[in-house]
Amino acid sequence: MNFYFWAPATSEPGIDLYVISLRGERQLCDILDRFKENRGIDEIPNCARLSDNGYHFSKRIDDIDTSQDLSIDWQTLPDEIFKAGVLPMQASNGCTFNCAFCNFTKDRRLTWAKSTECIVAEMKAVQERGGRYVWFVDDNFRLGKGDLDAVCRRFIDERIELKWMTFVRASTLDHVDTDLLRQAGCIEVQLGLESADPQILKNMNKKASPELYSRVLRKLLRSGVNCSCYFIFGFPGETEDSVRRTLEFIRSFDNHSYEGCLSWSMYPFALIPLSPVYEPGAREKYGLTGYLHEWQHATMNSHQARDQLFRTFSAIETSGPIYRGDNQEIYRRVGPAVRQKFEATRHKLSKMALTGELEKEYILHSFRQVLPTSGDASEDRN
Repeated sequence: MNFYFWAPATSEPGIDLYVISLRGERQLCDILDRFKENRGIDEIPNCARLSDNGYHFSKRIDDIDTSQDLSIDWQTLPDEIFKAGVLPMQASNGCTFNCAFCNFTKDRRLTWAKSTECIVAEMKAVQERGGRYVWFVDDNFRLGKGDLDAVCRRFIDERIELKWMTFVRASTLDHVDTDLLRQAGCIEVQLGLESADPQILKNMNKKASPELYSRVLRKLLRSGVNCSCYFIFGFPGETEDSVRRTLEFIRSFDNHSYEGCLSWSMYPFALIPLSPVYEPGAREKYGLTGYLHEWQHATMNSHQARDQLFRTFSAIETSGPIYRGDNQEIYRRVGPAVRQKFEATRHKLSKMALTGELEKEYILHSFRQVLPTSGDASEDRN
């Protein structure tokens, strides 16, 4: 069982105890209580500890709690939670899809979506505590239910002033009123596109197409909803041609004056235990061997995939990577045109930094060309 852990048993990962459970919140509370009371934890079920002989597993039991009452009493939380202005919130749990690269839990007993009434109540509570943004942590907002327009109207009717972001599948948004989505406070959607090659999408079991992606992205961007897109390089079947199609897809959004901004993240494929493509049948089908970040299949290996990722990263000029530390308030003040120029400039400088040193004055000069200034004193402030 050691190979199911990313940290090998021969190393010291700095983790005292693993909770092996689909819903281990109550176990975690029990463990913390025991630590606090200086009591032993060996008898707690569904746990693993690193010992001299590898990982030691405690008794396994089916401890799934199908309770869906996971709402948070926001009024009782300390003020520090709200200082950043961005609050995580959960509108659903689980995912009903079965992408071949994903090892997320698929136990349908844990798949549920909160009611609109519950979400509205939580958002009002966060709003009253001074929150400004909500980041929905769902794998797919409310499991991709077909009532997103109705949810948006409810947010508007209830005068929810929070801005919000969420992961959602492109197919969910295909028939959504994106102007209504923006009016309801949605400022960004995260989209796991993975590839813009139809055969790779089929191999991944994404149940999507490049045409769907293009249609949905253009709708969102025209409505002023920012799109953060995620791509995987090297999945079985990947070739230089399929990578080129992904690059051309991203470039197809160049030189358009959209109200929304496009950003992206790129990852090399990882062969992860418990994912469908890790299973023997898929390995045989694709000639796939290896583990985690070192692998090869009939058309590419992990080193070639990283090279293709770097080439794609370097070839893009008018959009940039996702930076989760960006200040949303500043972006709102400067507007989409300035934001797009800023992100393109930052990406250009990042690429230059990968190939050589950058002078501080050149960095400052580059940003001065795109960021608004006010009066002669702006030079001193910068």
